[in-house]
Amino acid sequence: MTEILLKDYFTFSIFTEEVNLFSQEFEYGTSTVAEVKDTFHYLGNVPATISTAIVIWQELNKKTLNDDELKQVLRENHLISEAI
Repeated sequence: MTEILLKDYFTFSIFTEEVNLFSQEFEYGTSTVAEVKDTFHYLGNVPATISTAIVIWQELNKKTLNDDELKQVLRENHLISEAI
């Protein structure tokens, strides 16, 4: 039996946590939902980007990432080079 899986979301890693962003375009705009720690959070009309993942992670963890931490998160998600 063949199992077909559909991954229809973006996953970003922020330190040891995964942030999954589900986003869909509608006539009226974008609808985005974040899944963090098995809990879903409706974000509304925002894009499914690393910036959105960072903002929701910061809000849920009540922590603001500093410049070095932001660079680390971008490196871990392969969005900037290790050389930077």
